Amino acid sequence: MDKCDPSGDQLLDAIHERRSRLKHGTCGDTRDMGSLPIAEARHRDLFDHAPDMFGSVDAATGVILDCNQNLATALGATKADVLGRSVSSLHHADCLDDVERACHSLVETGEVHDAELLLQRQDGSTIDVSLNASSIRDDTGRVVRGWFVWRDISRRKRAEVALRASQARYENLYDDAPDMFASVDVATERIVQCNQTLVTVSGCSREELLGRPVREIHDPGCWPVLAEALVHVRQTGRVRDVELQLTRHGALIDVSLSAAAISDERDNLYYRATWRDVTERKRAQLALHQKQRELEHSRQELQALAARLMTAQEDERQRLSRELHDDLNQRLALLALEIETLERDLPESRPTTLARLRVLHDHVVALSNDVHTLAYQLHPSILDDLGLSAALESLTDDFTQREGIPVDIVQSVPDSIAPDVGSCLYRVSQEALRNVARHARSERVTLTLTRVEDGISLMISDSGLGFVAEATTGPRQGLGIVSMQERVRLVNGRFSLTSHVGEGTQVRVWVPLPKEER
Repeated sequence: MDKCDPSGDQLLDAIHERRSRLKHGTCGDTRDMGSLPIAEARHRDLFDHAPDMFGSVDAATGVILDCNQNLATALGATKADVLGRSVSSLHHADCLDDVERACHSLVETGEVHDAELLLQRQDGSTIDVSLNASSIRDDTGRVVRGWFVWRDISRRKRAEVALRASQARYENLYDDAPDMFASVDVATERIVQCNQTLVTVSGCSREELLGRPVREIHDPGCWPVLAEALVHVRQTGRVRDVELQLTRHGALIDVSLSAAAISDERDNLYYRATWRDVTERKRAQLALHQKQRELEHSRQELQALAARLMTAQEDERQRLSRELHDDLNQRLALLALEIETLERDLPESRPTTLARLRVLHDHVVALSNDVHTLAYQLHPSILDDLGLSAALESLTDDFTQREGIPVDIVQSVPDSIAPDVGSCLYRVSQEALRNVARHARSERVTLTLTRVEDGISLMISDSGLGFVAEATTGPRQGLGIVSMQERVRLVNGRFSLTSHVGEGTQVRVWVPLPKEER
């Protein structure tokens, strides 16, 4: 009991002293005698309304001789109901042995300290109390009465129950958590506490783990990494996601260690270590890396195939162009000459036949021109003979003549360009101009070819209708754009297309020059 609380021993001592003075007539002068009723009333009021429950008990019989109102109220009774009852009868049957021991202690030692008991109300409910008692002795020193003080500790008991329940929940969470927990002494680096998960995963008993150096549950190959991690905790207070391996009967378990420095109430330092099993994650990562390698291999094979297909296509274009130009076109030219000769040799008396021959001659000449144009589009021989600059000049001139759209061309490139680079830039220009003719409705086109950053930059821009560039990505992307992108990629270049509705379109290409041409 708190000695500073006026409801405790100090209040009882004051009452005892006052009654002793009355008994022995040592109350002082008459003025003191006159004030005694007032003092008695004041002390009685304090006694009755103190927060603790008081009772005076006959030491020989255990009968309650006096009590305060708080005791009677707590029991749901009147003071008359309580007085004359045995002190044991105030308590629940479950604690009668404890009551008997407290009474025996009072007789033997003269006092009782903090005996936890259960008072029983008249309705059968109970009150958790802490009992303290002191003795009153006669002139021979024999204990004749005891002053009992019961303090209601129900709230404390409920808090203790809640605390124990909380501790139990924490211990269950700690033991049953999916992660592995341990407290490790900083000085010795030995395990002083661990949860059941670590016991299960390590394959050791709890007794085998406690007191064991923490490094010994790890694969020896990880010891340097573990030592570095613990040094980091001592220096900074924390470490996260250190990848280690635990051992279990020779098998290895991939884990991620996080740890923090903590201290107890005696300032002993510990590592609070948490291991998370990342075996499945590691397996998934390995599988993912394997799939990525396979995908990259497939991508490289597809790129190589695409390159071979492009080369084969270009070779086939060149062969067809050569055959059209050298064979079919020559034969058509000979046919036109034969028709001219036939015209001259026929008699002038057949004007209708001559007119039909002239028409036939014109058709053959037009067909020859178309074959020549087709051969040029398949593979311009000028690209092989005179180079990229001349080929682009010819391409833009033909475009302007055919479509009626002027092209401003600006060129500043080396005279000699690798055939694959020249073919790529020519085909991109050809496709870009074809798109302008089909979709842009532009009044003018600009083609710029310059040397930039050890490479060649090509830009074709128009002032036409434009479009939403994002709408042409993914599955909706046209084959022309895909073809340009693929050609540029095969020569390790960069391709971009920019367009806005009403603002025209820009196609930009950069391809690196071979080292010997830089």
